[in-house]
Amino acid sequence: MKKGEPAIDAEFPALSKKKLDELRSAVVPTVGGHHYYKACGERVSSALDMAEKMLDKGCSRTDMEYLFKQPIEANYPRVGSLIDIEHVKLDGQVFNLGKASVEAFNHNKSFIQLSRVFKTPRVYDGLKTRKAPDDYAVTEVKLGEWHFKTQYFSKNGRYKGAYINLNTPIELYPHGIRYVDLEVDVCVWPNGRVRVLDEKKLEDAAREGLINQKLAKMVKKKLRELVKELSSS
Repeated sequence: MKKGEPAIDAEFPALSKKKLDELRSAVVPTVGGHHYYKACGERVSSALDMAEKMLDKGCSRTDMEYLFKQPIEANYPRVGSLIDIEHVKLDGQVFNLGKASVEAFNHNKSFIQLSRVFKTPRVYDGLKTRKAPDDYAVTEVKLGEWHFKTQYFSKNGRYKGAYINLNTPIELYPHGIRYVDLEVDVCVWPNGRVRVLDEKKLEDAAREGLINQKLAKMVKKKLRELVKELSSS
């Protein structure tokens, strides 16, 4: 690209990467998850290039996947790892919610449990509850899911409430998890009260063209399902 030419920095969430994989595979030998692996850093990307060269030379896909996936597993988090939570906004801003410790990781169910300890006194967004030093958060993540839940506790274990974020399907990278925030959130108080936040922001994002109407409708459907589940529990 020449100096002075216009450029754009685009975010491709999980489903977009899958669609791009389909398009690429129609032209050249492609490993499933190509665009995801390309975003995983130099080591994984280099291993991917080698795997696709093997495919191009006639190596069986089964042998290639074994030779590709075995060595890259060491690059990924495991129980005890400290990882980032990258919260990407629709306008492109990326907020790192801080280092989280991996407390549990069920690979078969794609389930990860994370914990964070807070040191600065503030207020929990949405809940409007005081955040005290040494409060901690427990976040439950299912990779590929459209939402995740974070529960907040005082240092002596008193439950302060929960915050559920709706987002694009969650992806796991060597450095942490990443998703695009879809504006809508749900708060749950200790007494069972449930409240939806920022649904208008989702509608505004669709009206402004930041997301399409199909995605907005899908998010609203998932929101209704989530609220119904929470209200009946």
